[in-house]
Amino acid sequence: MLDFYIIDINEKMDGLSYEEQLEYLNDREDEINEAIEKWKTRLSFVNERKDEIEDERQKRIWDKIEESTKLAPFFTEIKERMTNLNIAILTIQGLSVAHQIGAEFFLKLENYLKSGEKLEADSWKSLWDNHLYGLLFEYLRSLPNAEENMDTLYRAYNLEDIYKKENRKIIKALV
Repeated sequence: MLDFYIIDINEKMDGLSYEEQLEYLNDREDEINEAIEKWKTRLSFVNERKDEIEDERQKRIWDKIEESTKLAPFFTEIKERMTNLNIAILTIQGLSVAHQIGAEFFLKLENYLKSGEKLEADSWKSLWDNHLYGLLFEYLRSLPNAEENMDTLYRAYNLEDIYKKENRKIIKALV
């Protein structure tokens, strides 16, 4: 495509004086700059819309957990663990938002409530061992440093390492 454009420019510049050639090239440069600015504007809009869609998706996930009568008292801790794990997933090269863990997995905590309808350390460990570990293992098994990355995710899940997302950047907080 570029070859045709170069030929087209060369054909149009035949017979033009030096000043006319410069003027023609400056006009083309202005057209290119305008096109770049239009694409930047479009890209900005797409990124803003992408953020809005992600926020709506997250809200729906939280609503599912809040609507669960058994898990509602533990909403804050569930949200912290899920958010932290999902942000940690984004730190691993080769994984993306498509690999993040949905609320459905955390709704399975209802199966691991202990006496008195409490979530205990065993409840969280059971969720990890029986549901999250296998899925995350499949995500990581073909990637380099799979064991190290699994340890990173486990520490994030247990809130031993805290991750924050600010202005599209992920920051590992000091604990």
